[in-house]
Amino acid sequence: MLEQIRSTVVELYCRRLGVPATQGRGIDQLPTELLDGLKESLPASVELDALWASFQVLVAVLLAEAGRYGVAMSTDFARVLRELAEPGPST
Repeated sequence: MLEQIRSTVVELYCRRLGVPATQGRGIDQLPTELLDGLKESLPASVELDALWASFQVLVAVLLAEAGRYGVAMSTDFARVLRELAEPGPST
């Protein structure tokens, strides 16, 4: 799931900047600043806390990029995504 969200964000970056968006073909043409921002979304481990932190970063990046790209998201959908990304119970 995390990789799919990350791929969606990369695709939105590519589309916004006018580079090939399918199968990551334009990723090498993206500004370093955008790609560096995604580094935070890579989990440090497979532990629940690290995966949860990655998910939270990805949801924030996805919502921000969707807004920049002009993707119209219902208020309810954005609220649900934010709620999903709220800190969950630790194991």
